[in-house]
Amino acid sequence: MASGTLLSVGSEGVFQKQLRAQLNKKKYLLLEVKNQGEIKELLSENIDVVLIDTIQLGYNGISILDDIRWDYSFLPVICLVAAKNMNLSLAAMRHGAYDEIQLPCSWNNLFKTIDLAVKHKRKFARDKKKSLWKRIEDYIVAGNIADAGATELAKKWLQEQKNKSEK
Repeated sequence: MASGTLLSVGSEGVFQKQLRAQLNKKKYLLLEVKNQGEIKELLSENIDVVLIDTIQLGYNGISILDDIRWDYSFLPVICLVAAKNMNLSLAAMRHGAYDEIQLPCSWNNLFKTIDLAVKHKRKFARDKKKSLWKRIEDYIVAGNIADAGATELAKKWLQEQKNKSEK
């Protein structure tokens, strides 16, 4: 079972081969596209994180980031940026990137960021599934418990419901 599914946009050559090998070791599934036209075909609820290589794509990568954020605002996008290109780094963050990684970097730093982004996406998906009505029911039950004089029990019960929804 994969730890997550990543969509890589724009990366190629030696870095892409090394990235694929490292992701395979971590049990990630890597889907690859070279241009903007192929992205829409692969974007779905099953993608956990998008990696955009702005070193290869330049400001076209920022345009791709904008398109993804417009249609899939919940989807974390990590931009890979050359260490000396602060303008692209700042543009990525201003345009809503989940994070940016300056290359070269260690694989550990890259995977920490990817792991956090996957957790972020999955938490969003879980929260989205919990209906508004269920949350209202939780607060009604807690309110009734508190109204009966057991305020601490009501707080504890709400916390337990929150913990259940995070699992």
